[in-house]
Amino acid sequence: MDIKSFIASGILEDYVMGLTSEQETQAVQCLSKIYPEILQEVQALEVTMENLALSMQVAPSAGLRNQILQSIEQEIATEQEQTPSSQSNSVITTAKTQSTEEKPTPSKINYLLLGFLVLLVIGISLITYYGISAQSTIANQQQSIAELEQKINALDLSLDTQREEQVELEEKLKLKKMQLAMVQAKGTKHIVMKGKTKKCESIIYWNALDASTCLFIRHLPPKKVSEDYQLWAIIDDKPVDLGIVSEGMFKELSMVKSVKKPDAFAITIEPKGGSAKPNLDKLCTFGKVV
Repeated sequence: MDIKSFIASGILEDYVMGLTSEQETQAVQCLSKIYPEILQEVQALEVTMENLALSMQVAPSAGLRNQILQSIEQEIATEQEQTPSSQSNSVITTAKTQSTEEKPTPSKINYLLLGFLVLLVIGISLITYYGISAQSTIANQQQSIAELEQKINALDLSLDTQREEQVELEEKLKLKKMQLAMVQAKGTKHIVMKGKTKKCESIIYWNALDASTCLFIRHLPPKKVSEDYQLWAIIDDKPVDLGIVSEGMFKELSMVKSVKKPDAFAITIEPKGGSAKPNLDKLCTFGKVV
């Protein structure tokens, strides 16, 4: 898993703010237990959010406390100066006092207004922060989705290539096993074909029971681009074409055309595409079947 891409996708910020779905929440919690990097990132985001909230707190002004205390003292002094003249005046005064207590004082109004403004500022700040964060998260998510889609497409291509390579390797393995079985089979003869130099040497594995034939080339003399190597079987003094020998067959055990009762085998250099008859002047290797 690409942990960096997962962290950069913005899903952890959504998780800390409580904006993820139930499935995404479970995924983050599960991955946090598996990958320490994800858990550290979640914890760091939680600390960041907490610090942000604390930094946005607004403390009351230094003179606000004195204003509240002065207002209370003035109210107490006013009540003490008032003297009731009669019982009726006392009742009226009591009623006025209750009415006055029920009405908010200017100081209280100012305090409530200040608190409201503080909450309003905090609310606007949070809305702005979450709005910017949401836009950033959306952009990160879109980029992450695009990157994941590219990776998935690349993986699909890679998987297709790997499947093709696997099939090709399985076919080669099957062929190699078959060739090895043929070489080791009962009735297989090893015909060493020698050349004009010690380096020029090829080996034919020919099975007398089923006529299967394999070729192994150690070394052949150089040829021109306009020429090909050609394999021959000699039967009753007549050459039989066994096909073109490509350079990719060098030092590889290769199956060639089956042939019955050969007397000898040879490789010659012929014009591009091969010839109907061998050019003995350009004989590379030759070996008799004993």
